[in-house]
Amino acid sequence: MVSPDGLAVALGTVLGREVKADPVPREAWVSTLEKMGFPNGQTWAFEEVYDGVNAHWIGFGAGALNALRA
Repeated sequence: MVSPDGLAVALGTVLGREVKADPVPREAWVSTLEKMGFPNGQTWAFEEVYDGVNAHWIGFGAGALNALRA
């Protein structure tokens, strides 16, 4: 599993600069996403997906995947 801090270190290595992972509180998602360029009032899908991930309703990982061979 990759942690936010581990990903920041890897990205920083590639970019050649320090990268820091900062958590964004749930109540700040909408304003943060809109500042990043999401249209006003159009953050709902992002919010639903991340609420599902955070509640473990949605999971990502290789555990259930089978390798495909050509």
